[in-house]
Amino acid sequence: MAPLRIPKENEVGLKKLAALDDESVRELASTLREVSPVLSPTELSSKVASEVDTIPRRDIDDIVGVLLPLYLVREAREASTPEIAEDVCQFMDQSDDNELRLSSNDRARFKTYLVELLDVETVRLGSKALEMLFENQRSFLSARIVTEVRPIFGSHPEDTPAGALIVHMLKITYREEGQNKEFFVALDTTDVDKLGNVLDRADKKAESLKAFLDRSRVSYIDPE
Repeated sequence: MAPLRIPKENEVGLKKLAALDDESVRELASTLREVSPVLSPTELSSKVASEVDTIPRRDIDDIVGVLLPLYLVREAREASTPEIAEDVCQFMDQSDDNELRLSSNDRARFKTYLVELLDVETVRLGSKALEMLFENQRSFLSARIVTEVRPIFGSHPEDTPAGALIVHMLKITYREEGQNKEFFVALDTTDVDKLGNVLDRADKKAESLKAFLDRSRVSYIDPE
């Protein structure tokens, strides 16, 4: 198996995690176990920050920013939590950054706490749900509509337009094969109504399924 590589921007999260004292790590682990599954790292950071007093919010953001990808790595490699923790420690051992290389005692302590932090079921569910959310050929990113008037001229173009159309240009931005792409679709006012009805129907289906999941005691993981 290829050695684990931690992106440069996430190394600061490892440093801050390794610098935590025992009390802060215990409080962080306890809070992670209590929060409900979420998809957004920002939302998870907010929930943790509201309960943890011993770690600054910025540090929590950086720590969550490195923990969540490690959950995804564990799933992708089908590895055990101790194996991933050891892979992280080996990456740190081989780093050129002195702040990442730990003494034997600190390494053992860090690995123990990393195993605990990477074995939280609610966080695992959230990270797995995030991965599944984007397991599509194309994933929606954003949309924008530009509305314009298109004049219709009669036989003499120098005369005032005889009529006009309202056209909406719908721009869809999506992600495919690791790249952001876009396409445009022209809509008239009737098309906009049709699209609105379709989206309203989707909302009603979602509410119905949320109620079904609640009755079935299955947690709904909100992507917002």
